[in-house]
Amino acid sequence: VSGSQVIRFSVANAGSALSLLVAYHASTAFPAARHDQRHGVTLLASGTQPTPVPTQPTPPAASGCTQSTLAGYSCQQAVDAKAMLHWRTQTDGTFDVQLIVAQASGWSAVALPSSGFNMIGAKALASDGKVYDLNGKTSSQIAADDTRGVFAAGSSSEVVSGSQVIRFTAANAGDALNLLVAYHASAAFPASRHDQRHGITVSATGTQVAVIADNTEKVKAHGGVMVTVWAYIVPFAIILKRFGAPLGSVGGLPIAFLLHAVMMAASAVTTTIFFAVALSEFSGDTAYSHKNLGIALVVIMWAQVLLGLAAPKKDSSLRFAFKVAHTIIGVTSFCMAIAQMVGGLRNVRDLYTITIRDNLQIAMLTGLIFTCCLFLALTVVLVLTKPKVEKTTPTIEIQRK
Repeated sequence: VSGSQVIRFSVANAGSALSLLVAYHASTAFPAARHDQRHGVTLLASGTQPTPVPTQPTPPAASGCTQSTLAGYSCQQAVDAKAMLHWRTQTDGTFDVQLIVAQASGWSAVALPSSGFNMIGAKALASDGKVYDLNGKTSSQIAADDTRGVFAAGSSSEVVSGSQVIRFTAANAGDALNLLVAYHASAAFPASRHDQRHGITVSATGTQVAVIADNTEKVKAHGGVMVTVWAYIVPFAIILKRFGAPLGSVGGLPIAFLLHAVMMAASAVTTTIFFAVALSEFSGDTAYSHKNLGIALVVIMWAQVLLGLAAPKKDSSLRFAFKVAHTIIGVTSFCMAIAQMVGGLRNVRDLYTITIRDNLQIAMLTGLIFTCCLFLALTVVLVLTKPKVEKTTPTIEIQRK
């Protein structure tokens, strides 16, 4: 009526007082979105002035957390420059959570992981209002869950004042709740991967709040070093051993052999160190057999290094068998390394951003193509410059008596 919503009703036999709950939302239909405001009010039969009774006062901030700026929430924590998390806890261990991401388009989502901060196996509530099962890291492995699962009660998603707002209740979460927060600035979910991804732990007491930064920089370092080792250093070590004879020798050992041995040993050590770091930092965030292939590659690479150090002398009867084994293991490990780099790039594509994947991919292809062309060019030069051996006819001297 005249631009206002009017609701009329009658209550029979209410006694001397009537308690009411009044709630409203400024823009969204009922009951899809939770209220903007909610109040309790008691009407007295004697006609005295009604006394408003707030039913959901703002809880005081728990020790160790920042007081939430939203009514009804006790704590808040900045996830990053765009995302803010607000929450309150109940005595039964239930968490009421609200995520606000400062963007009106694109997608945002909050997920409840089944263990740690692992994406696979988690359920996510997205800004489109749908709940998804994160069965894998590609869009085809992310399926909508019509039952809504752990987000069945008290969950909603909407855009308020240019920000995406996601609300949900996590029942019986205990003393602490692990959350995954992710968003993308422009594309739809789940077709496009996140711009940012974070893990955050909120506690019932507010004293153990800790934002867990994503591994983007560590992944870039891991990928960059592995591409450098396997697309540049290892191929150059092979080229030196194959074509480095003109470099001469020192101390009775060919310089090409010494450089080859040092570069391969350094590659083995570097690969082992960065594999161990990856195993401890983000082993749960891998697919495409990347972890298992990495273990196999480290083992076979060290077998190759140790075999090279135990090489028999040139006049040994075992020399031929050594060369065959050394070649087979070397080719096998190099092919495994290429497969490992491709698998790593696919993981980066799924978990982080296309830009990081593209940069690593360009670096890998540049190194492999350059060293392959160099190997072929040196082979052609070696063939063309190889001294020709002139055929001679044996002379038979016949002595006559």
